[in-house]
Amino acid sequence: MKRIRSLAGEMAARIGDHGWGQTPLGQIEVWPQNLITALGMMLGSRFPMQILWGTEYTHFYNDAYIPIAADKHPRALGEPGVAIWPEVWDVVRPMLDGVRATGQATWADDMQLTLVRNGTQEEGYFTFSYGPIWGESNVDGIFIAVTETTRRVIAERRLHTGRDLSAALVGVRVEAEVCRRAAEVLAQDPADLPFALLYLGARASADLTLAGAAHLDAGHPAAPAQTTIGGGPWPFAEALAAEQPVIMRELPPELADLPGGPWGLPATSAMVVPIRTRGELTPHGYLVAGLSPRLPLDDDYREFIERVADQVSGQIAGARAHAVAREAVQLRDDFLSVAAHELKNPLTPLIGRLQMIERRLSREGGSERNITTIRQASDDARRLVGQIDALLDVSRMRGGQMSISREVFDLTPLTQRVVADIAPTLEQHTISLATPESPALIDGDAARIEQVLLNLLGNAVKYSPQGGAIRVAITVDAGLTRLAVCDQGIGIPEEARAKLFERYYQARNADDHPTGGLGIGLFVVHEIVRLHGGRVEVQSALGVGSTFTVVLPVADGR
Repeated sequence: MKRIRSLAGEMAARIGDHGWGQTPLGQIEVWPQNLITALGMMLGSRFPMQILWGTEYTHFYNDAYIPIAADKHPRALGEPGVAIWPEVWDVVRPMLDGVRATGQATWADDMQLTLVRNGTQEEGYFTFSYGPIWGESNVDGIFIAVTETTRRVIAERRLHTGRDLSAALVGVRVEAEVCRRAAEVLAQDPADLPFALLYLGARASADLTLAGAAHLDAGHPAAPAQTTIGGGPWPFAEALAAEQPVIMRELPPELADLPGGPWGLPATSAMVVPIRTRGELTPHGYLVAGLSPRLPLDDDYREFIERVADQVSGQIAGARAHAVAREAVQLRDDFLSVAAHELKNPLTPLIGRLQMIERRLSREGGSERNITTIRQASDDARRLVGQIDALLDVSRMRGGQMSISREVFDLTPLTQRVVADIAPTLEQHTISLATPESPALIDGDAARIEQVLLNLLGNAVKYSPQGGAIRVAITVDAGLTRLAVCDQGIGIPEEARAKLFERYYQARNADDHPTGGLGIGLFVVHEIVRLHGGRVEVQSALGVGSTFTVVLPVADGR
């Protein structure tokens, strides 16, 4: 008795003051030494511990166990185990009996036990060990070390749901698909979300559409496929006005028997969360989250649901921004297509008239200066036509309308003709051509490949403003034909090479050597070569020059 009273703490005092004479154990003075020793160990520990003594498993516990006992404290002291934990006795009693019968300790790690605490049944997880307290020849009691792991286990489960949700939404650019995928992930966590509904709002409208549902089918009284902010079973209007989640602690009778998770009980409460982006007045939609009948709605639970809504909201905002950008790009491409057609119409007769004037001046003995001026104007007009054609090609490619006409042709004579046409127009450059002895057969569109070659040669001239040699070479090896165009120009920065074939992109150092252009030539080159089943390789060094190599499969000569 003195040893028990000498220990500090609430439970040491309670054990010392308890009326043990009215229990099967009798007064403390007659307790066996092994019980006194075990109680001293238990009461001196800061780790949650219990002792269950005798055949009725009379209950002792220390101060550290009080939070686990919750509202069962202090009446749990001195009571039989079955009277304290009747809701789990069918699970733990066989384990206790096994320790008494065999003298062998047992343990459990994160065991799920549904306990009645604070007037409700709660989902709980515990790691514990049951060890024997030996008497002279038998096990007189059970020594229990226990820790509640409920918060950690549930936090890990919710973290897993959040990770899965993030992974499922990566790259999704359609609002309805965001909601559908989110609902699929949330359906995998019924313990936290017995049911979930995701409604999307139409812009500038009170209408809402069910875009995702977990554990409820569209058309269920709780899940109308179409509803409005002010109508339907859920308080969307209240959430909109409050600009924060609304908690329905008791669902109305018309929403009875909703899924309650893995516990075999219906959900009796729910949370409605606006799905909004910071700075926006109107939410994208709403998340309706069913709440577990086995979990209190504490700060952790509420934050988890709001975090889910934030993840969905962020992805929907991204999808809407992507849609706006896509519409803008489409409008731009449509404009360019129309503008290109309108610009090209007057250019064709203009070029014809310039050529006619040039011929007339040459025939009638006009001055060389005037003839040169007209010729340059004609060349400028043709370059403009080329840029317009490139714009039209970009528009066709975006609409999936770019096509190639396939026939087997020899790349060598085509290249010889193009080089022969260009060479006389070069004033600061020389051009050379190396060809293989055997034919370089290509199965493709000769006109499109000529367009590729003209583009690469034009860039070679444009980006070597100081002149120099331009080398063109054709090689055939290992089933591949390579067409290389090499210049001695300004070169391409390494960080720019990954973006060379993007639409409207021009390398940073090109700004230092303004030459005009729209930044679409290499994009067109890349797409044409891709349609032929080939690729474009680039080698470059700043101030040394660049080599673009078109690699195409060799055609079967038959």
